[in-house]
Amino acid sequence: MYKKTILFCSLMISLSLIIGSYLISSGMKSNANETLEVQSSILTVAQLCEQLGLSEDELINIIENDNHLKQKRTGMYDTYQYIPNMKLPNGDYVFLISEIEQWVQYKSLME
Repeated sequence: MYKKTILFCSLMISLSLIIGSYLISSGMKSNANETLEVQSSILTVAQLCEQLGLSEDELINIIENDNHLKQKRTGMYDTYQYIPNMKLPNGDYVFLISEIEQWVQYKSLME
């Protein structure tokens, strides 16, 4: 009886390890897919320039001009009045595709 109990416990532990390993590996694959999805929704300066047909200098000038105007402004303003961007610690700018689409739509309506 004692041997059967040890055998049963050993089988349960082994089965738990196998199932746990499978669940962990499935979770890692899911996180990898989410990371790829997030990365594909972010544009660099070069990628945005290619989509908008601008040079990098033109885009940087737009960003810096917008940032300067925002700093001088007091009160409220339309969200998409200025190009939505984020400056990374290394000085590079990145852009969310969904935000750029909204900005382009806003700019096209305002003209």
